Amino acid sequence: MKGSKLYIVFIMVTMFLTGCNPDNVDNVTFDVSIADCTNQIHTGREVTFLFEGNPDYITFYSGENGNSYANKDRTTVTLNSLTLEASFKQQYTDKEYYNKELIHVYISEDFSGNYTVEGIKNSHWTKISGQEAGQLIVPAPPTSSSVTTESTYNLAKYADKNFYVAFEYNAPKREEVPESDGNGKYVQAPRIDVQSLVLKKETADGQQVAMSNTATDWGFQIVYENSEQKGSYLVNDESLLFQPQKNLEHNDDDIIVWMVSQNLVPNSVSPDRGTAIKGTDVALSSYTYTYSQPGVYTATFIATNANMWNSKQTIKEITFTVSE
Repeated sequence: MKGSKLYIVFIMVTMFLTGCNPDNVDNVTFDVSIADCTNQIHTGREVTFLFEGNPDYITFYSGENGNSYANKDRTTVTLNSLTLEASFKQQYTDKEYYNKELIHVYISEDFSGNYTVEGIKNSHWTKISGQEAGQLIVPAPPTSSSVTTESTYNLAKYADKNFYVAFEYNAPKREEVPESDGNGKYVQAPRIDVQSLVLKKETADGQQVAMSNTATDWGFQIVYENSEQKGSYLVNDESLLFQPQKNLEHNDDDIIVWMVSQNLVPNSVSPDRGTAIKGTDVALSSYTYTYSQPGVYTATFIATNANMWNSKQTIKEITFTVSE
């Protein structure tokens, strides 16, 4: 009798251990085909992928830019080109500032990220703005009328480097501040808006990416080197604003305000991520997807069986041509 009890306990323990075995995951049976594969696939029309098997999970990579299985571990890319585009609008230019540049643009590879005057001064900055061909053209108005400049700067030599971009507003002190506006004179220093600031890059595989939000993408921070007024210098989503207000002390000193970007790494990219199209709570016999651009694509499906201890996986790829 005692032996029978021990045998029953042995069987129960064996069953328990077998049920909790981390290797107790079913092999993955899975395959993919395209419905009506004899017909040509066109842009704007659904392509249907047919599945054989019923894995716990399926993840889909379309093969398009940003959704390619081949790039799932990629964090950097080679760039074919890198440019900086910007427009500058200057208004309320006093006679003392005619034909003078008040906004300057710099690049630094060694800025420490210390957003203080000391941090800026302890770094090396290369000026990329001015009035000459190849520079980022900034205003130097000959009259008090509003002036806008637009230009593009080639940043190809920085394509594989980390760097910061800085804008320095520098209005030198003047001999006299008018008591009121008029006749080409203004009681405040000129206002300058930096607009349409875009960092454009093209990867070696032809993907084009544009970074344009000055607040989030560029991450500009304001550093006041010499200014008594701080409320009218703004970093918006679409522009940078340098707008000194009426300041009767302006004849005592220069106005100098910086806006410095976050660290920019143009050749960095986020790894491509697939789309989860099936979980354990559903059965899936097919999946439809629409391609918007013609080309040759390799769609990848990752089928997985898993428990909390282990998993088994199989990868199926299917290559096809999408026509217009």
